[in-house]
Amino acid sequence: GAVGGGAWGPKLIAALKTAATNAHNFKVRIQATRALREMQTTAFFANHNNVVSLWRWAVQAVQQDVLLVDPSQYKYKHTLQREQRVCVVVLTSLVNEDGGSAQRWREDGGGNVEISWADA
Repeated sequence: GAVGGGAWGPKLIAALKTAATNAHNFKVRIQATRALREMQTTAFFANHNNVVSLWRWAVQAVQQDVLLVDPSQYKYKHTLQREQRVCVVVLTSLVNEDGGSAQRWREDGGGNVEISWADA
């Protein structure tokens, strides 16, 4: 069953979005963004509009400059930006789910993302 399919799913997503956007600690932002992208099934979301809303949020996060409040967080800036981009890729596949084809992705050990299309 879908863990996030209950009433608390959207609340969890909202809390993760807040942490991924507003946390001063970039490691917290990275983990919150990673948790959002790990929801690789639309069952986590109450409806498709919530998937689209999260995708739009992720695209905006990629487009915005990552502001440093604490200079010690600079060493995590690149990792945060990469995680945001991967999140967009994963969420794009959920937004485009139509039953006809599915986007598959995987990360290699070198930090690259490989995308392919396969018949569902």
